[in-house]
Amino acid sequence: MKKFILCLLASVLLVNIFTACDSKRQPSDTVKWINTTHAILTETNGGDVNLFGGFPKNETNSANAKVLLEEWWGVADRASADKMIEFLMKEGHRTGYVEEMTLLKKDGVFDVSRQEAREYLKSLELDNGTVESYIAAIDAYETHGASAIDAWDYTRALNLLADYYLAGYYTEEEALDKALDIAKELQTFYTSWDEMVESYLTGYAYWSGKDPKDPSTEAFKRRKIYEKLKSGSNNPYAVDWNTTLEKTW
Repeated sequence: MKKFILCLLASVLLVNIFTACDSKRQPSDTVKWINTTHAILTETNGGDVNLFGGFPKNETNSANAKVLLEEWWGVADRASADKMIEFLMKEGHRTGYVEEMTLLKKDGVFDVSRQEAREYLKSLELDNGTVESYIAAIDAYETHGASAIDAWDYTRALNLLADYYLAGYYTEEEALDKALDIAKELQTFYTSWDEMVESYLTGYAYWSGKDPKDPSTEAFKRRKIYEKLKSGSNNPYAVDWNTTLEKTW
């Protein structure tokens, strides 16, 4: 009898352990939603789209995150990390985008055919890839106005916060708290993942100056990554766009 009880207690303990581990592995819908906003970049980098930060937090991944943050973003500590998030939220690339689109509109580029617009842009000594990135940016501005590439800035901010956690500049709670605020705002801009990703990809093409329809460009490849993720068995975009975003950590 005593042996039976001990075995039963051991079984219960194991169930509790595995349940706790499984719970830790499975993020809440809110965290999934936050992760999904930058799933394309996570997949590009070979990370896990279901994991906040994309990689397990350990000494190696922390060191890698620090190197990449400094190399690509000029972020080397908490102060510069805060400053970059502030820049993305207040200005980002969308501010310059709106300024350029406003100037092109004043120059009459929006009033002529796309072929004429191409010829005008080429007269500015822009290469073909850059010209096509501007054509895509013009199309987006005509359809969505000043908010056409907002997702490009917002999703990068959310990705940075995950990287800040990996690097150790933010605790996980600090990073997720800030990400929640940004995610809630981003959610009000669009009605679906498709809309948000289109804004992100347009912003990426505009920033990179590459033709988004050219298969050799990173802009084109990122669209293909989106399509691959959506059609895969581990589709991060399965999480409802209209998920109630709330603190679950």
